[in-house]
Amino acid sequence: MSSDRPLIIDPTKLGDIEQVLPTPTLISSPEKDRGILLMQYDRIPAHEVPEYHPLHHVVAVWGMRSKAKLETKFDDCYRWRGMFGRGAAGVIPAGMKHWAVWDRPITLTVIFLHPIFVQQIASDLAIGDRIELIPKHDTNDPSLTQLSLLLKADLEEGHLSGSLYRESLATAFAARLLNHHAVCQIKPPSTSGLSSQRLQILLDYIHESLTEEIRLADLAKLVHLSKYHLCHTFKHQMGMSLHQYVIQQRVERAKQLLKHRGMTIADIAQASGFSSNSHLTHHFKRLVGVTPQVARSQDRAN
Repeated sequence: MSSDRPLIIDPTKLGDIEQVLPTPTLISSPEKDRGILLMQYDRIPAHEVPEYHPLHHVVAVWGMRSKAKLETKFDDCYRWRGMFGRGAAGVIPAGMKHWAVWDRPITLTVIFLHPIFVQQIASDLAIGDRIELIPKHDTNDPSLTQLSLLLKADLEEGHLSGSLYRESLATAFAARLLNHHAVCQIKPPSTSGLSSQRLQILLDYIHESLTEEIRLADLAKLVHLSKYHLCHTFKHQMGMSLHQYVIQQRVERAKQLLKHRGMTIADIAQASGFSSNSHLTHHFKRLVGVTPQVARSQDRAN
């Protein structure tokens, strides 16, 4: 079950991961996602994870249909065995020795968070310099599970929704972890919001950058807020998330461009900031109720 020298696991190195888990079904790019890395495992057979020390914080979320008899150990002081699964999550702090074994096939989403990334979010939240996550074998946190599902869906779709959406999810995931699974809990951010001048600067920047990759870090820097507080205050003031606002504005631009008969739907998608025809069509139909092709035909009929 254990060895004298537990493995040191760096999740950015696939060779390290394959020492403790099988090859993942799907894996995100460390270069693209930076502080957060996701690995999806479909139907891992009964398995024993050897003792290891993760260099990143780890959150393992079991599939909603997965259930198995689990035995797990943190360091040499805490051990647990019992039935586990169906959306429950385990939290393994970076550097903590961990071992586990389960008795039947499971589906698993494993999210690794770089300690520096988590520390940055903690600084945004004024938690302090020392981060102490609480090791948990079985936590029922629907919000954490839902965020993991959204991160997984974004990865499966090839990150079609862009950097802003991905960064916002990663920030929300880290903040949730700190708020509910750490020794020090964050204080709710102030809802005093952006001044009208700063909000207008932000909206103008978004409108001028619709055809470009809009990053959360750039928006936060523009209005002198942390990424977390910008996400929170923007939604509080505008009634929608930053990502939802950007998509809305891109659809509005597409609606105007549909009046130009010389532009194809592919031209309009590119000129509106969408990654493809299908990406435009998906969001256009969701917000307008019809596809761009139908909207153009209706406009011509009128």
